[in-house]
This record gives sequence, structure tokens and C-alpha cells, in this order.
Amino acid sequence: MVVFLGEMVKQTMKEGKLTDWGTFIDGAKGYGIYETTALDTYKSLQQWAPYFKFNAQEVLSVDDLLKTFKPMMK
Repeated sequence: MVVFLGEMVKQTMKEGKLTDWGTFIDGAKGYGIYETTALDTYKSLQQWAPYFKFNAQEVLSVDDLLKTFKPMMK
């Protein structure tokens, strides 16, 4: 099972959907970084749904954050 899931991770990274992935040393948790739209990330996560539960967080870049605040600073 672990080899199968590892190959799925490698394939998803090769496709450019997943840019980083890692597992914590306790083996029970880990992380993955997708640099895609929320919808595309959701679609991609569905392949893992039978095996894992997710706590997905969308993150803003510092440039996006500044774009939000610039109009308020005028």
C-alpha cells in the first residue's frame, strides 16, 4: 500500500499538480502543497480521499495580501 501511494504522489508531482509533499516522522500525518486553483486542488485531493482525511488551507501570497490592503491605505 505504501509503495502504491508513493507512486501516486510521484505521478501527481510529475503532472505538476502537487509541488511538494512530505510525511511527518510519526507516520500519521503529513502535508502536500498544490499551486493550483481551489477547484483543481479539490479535484486532485479526491484521489486520496479513500486513504486520508484532509485539512486543506488556501494560502495568499504576500503580493496578494498587499493587493488587498493597498486600496484601504489610500
